[in-house]
Formats: sequence, structure tokens, C-alpha cells
Amino acid sequence: MSATASAASATLHELRERLRAQPSLHRLARRGAWQLACVRGTYRRPRPPGDSLRILVHVPFYVPDRIGGAEQSLRAVIAHLTSHGHRCVVLDESGSDRVVDGVPVRACHRSGGIQAAYRDCDVVLTQHRPTARKALRLARAAGRPVVYFVREAGMLPEVGMPDLVVFNSEHIREREADRVRAAAVVPPSVDPDRFRTTPGETVTLINLSEDKGAPLLFRLARELPDTQFLGVRGTWGQQLVPPPGLANLTIAEPVDDVRDIYSRTRVLLMPSRRESFGRVALEAASSGIPTVAHPTAGLVESLGPAGIFVHREDHDGWYRALGDLRDPDRYRAASAAARSRSEHYRPGPHLVELERRLRGLAGGTTTRGAVAATVSGDGSCPPPVSHHPWPEAG
Repeated sequence: MSATASAASATLHELRERLRAQPSLHRLARRGAWQLACVRGTYRRPRPPGDSLRILVHVPFYVPDRIGGAEQSLRAVIAHLTSHGHRCVVLDESGSDRVVDGVPVRACHRSGGIQAAYRDCDVVLTQHRPTARKALRLARAAGRPVVYFVREAGMLPEVGMPDLVVFNSEHIREREADRVRAAAVVPPSVDPDRFRTTPGETVTLINLSEDKGAPLLFRLARELPDTQFLGVRGTWGQQLVPPPGLANLTIAEPVDDVRDIYSRTRVLLMPSRRESFGRVALEAASSGIPTVAHPTAGLVESLGPAGIFVHREDHDGWYRALGDLRDPDRYRAASAAARSRSEHYRPGPHLVELERRLRGLAGGTTTRGAVAATVSGDGSCPPPVSHHPWPEAG
């Protein structure tokens, strides 16, 4: 070793000893190292006791403010993760602070610690493209892996790519997988025990948008006056108003406990122009309620042999299908097929595999694509403490 190198080493050793002897200077040096890690996007807080993960879920909206299939499917994923000891926090772009199923939900516009939440977590989950773009930017800045749930074809981000893309169906994965770095298929999990109820007597359509088939519902109600129909307003799309004079059509508001709807339903209609999967059909199937559906790729995949498929423009076909289900024997067979199909989508291996993938992603610091970490408003990094009370694993 050269004399210069030896002198430098001795000086460094002396500085270290002085820092150890001065607690205040030692803390200052550690803070400086932490700030440098923030800038590099490589800082990771120590893993909590045990093997639990801190999972940040950043979405544009969440239940019960928005009760859609995507939100309910993500809710099932979060329920599985929390039941296995992981700690989740939801950042909601449009809602209010609340607790859902024991999970804290934070309103983004009221939270001053969004960037700190990204630095505190082990992995980020997101869905819906506009919010996914924001999540990718924030996660890359903090050096955190991102898992993006894709519920519809054509919804991959234009710039940047998540560490894992989770498709809700095989047919979408086949269309999009060649564009992603890593992919998995996790179909919406539907626990039949959670949705099971005693069916009612109405023919029901959930979501009164044109895409979901509201015009067909109104036409059927007008031409089948002896049949009771139920239309449930949705939280997606422009909701159509039924024409006057349909005494046999009842309109209901969306509810968080959808069993209130299924307990009034005998047959579910899904004349949707497009459905990437169609989880409401499986929710209804938990109670043995058969579904008459337009054969979208998602509904054919999810319902399989339990589906009764009629093209949405084949008006006579819908009348025939409803007429067939008035026969007790045919209804009994269709109901049994629906109930059997619902058992295929109980929470199980797909969610276990997703949990394994999350552990793998969280196993090391993710710096790929990281840029200078976002700092707080005054230009300095916040102190290295959690700004979000992550719930204790239990």
C-alpha cells in the first residue's frame, strides 16, 4: 500500500472513531447516509418481524366508494394477503379516509406522506392505467417493485413497464404477454360462502350502461310484462334511464353487500359488449343463479359450460333463453351447473402463487429504472420513520 493510501486509511479510521465518540455527529452521519440512499432510490427500511410484507396499494378509487368488478377483485387479493399476515395500506385517489375489512384506506389528496409511504413499503400494487403511470414514477423514484393488475386488453402503460403484470384472464394474457417483462394470470377470486344467498324471482341486470346491455333489459321488460325485472345502477359508464310505463321493472342503487341483489334474483343477464372476465356471474353462481350472457371472451372463459350464451343482437334468442329457464327441470340443471362452476374460483392456488411472486419481488432492493428520489416540499428528505401506521400483522 502506498504512503498516500495508508495516510488516507488512517484518516478515515480516525474519523470513524471520532464519530462513534460523538453520538450527535454519529446520528448526523447516519442521516446523511440515509439521505444519499434516498437520492439513489436504494433505501429500504428493515423488514418487520417475521416474514410479513408491507404492501402499498395505490388505486384511483376503492370500495365502497366504487363498487366494480376490478375493485372487488383487488379487495379479494388484499383480503388473502392480510389473512396471511401481510400489512396493507390503500392509497385512494378519489375517496376519503376509512377502514375497509380492517385495512386502512388513505385519501391521496389528504395525505402528506405519499412519497414516504412508497419508501416505507416492500412492494406496490396498482391498477387502471392513469394511476399506474403515477405509481410507476413514484415507485421507481423510491426503488420499489411495482405489480400492475390488468383487467382489460390494451391497458398496459405507454411508458415504463411494471416488474410484474397480473392479468385477470388467459385470453388477455395471450394478447398482451409478449409486451411485458414478467406476467402471471390471477383470475378474480370469488368465495361462494361470501356471496351465497337464497335466490329471488327477478331477471336482473347489474349496471345500466349501454355497453352492459341496458337497452335490451328495457326491451325485455316491455315485451314480457308478466316477468319481474331488476336493473341495478352501476358505478361505471353513463347510466341509462328506463322509459316510462315499465311497471314490472324496478331500479336499485349499487350496494356493497351484493347479496341484497342476488337474494332478489332468479336469472342474471349479462348482454355486455365486452367483459374481460365477468365476476358478477360467478358471484351469482354461488347461489345457483344462472347467467344468460353475450359470448365475450372473458365470459366464455369464466362461465365455461355453465354459461347460457346468446349474442346481444339476437333479441329472439334472449326470449327463448328466458322461456327455457321457466321450465323447472331446465332451471334446476342450469342452477346446479352454475353452483358447480362457482367452486372453481375459490381463493386458492392462484393467490398463493401471487403471494410467492410478491415475496420474490420484495426480496431485494429494486433500482432498475430508478431516478433521484422525490423529496418533501422543503427540498429535504423526511426523517427515516414511517409516515403511515402500517397495521400490525395478525
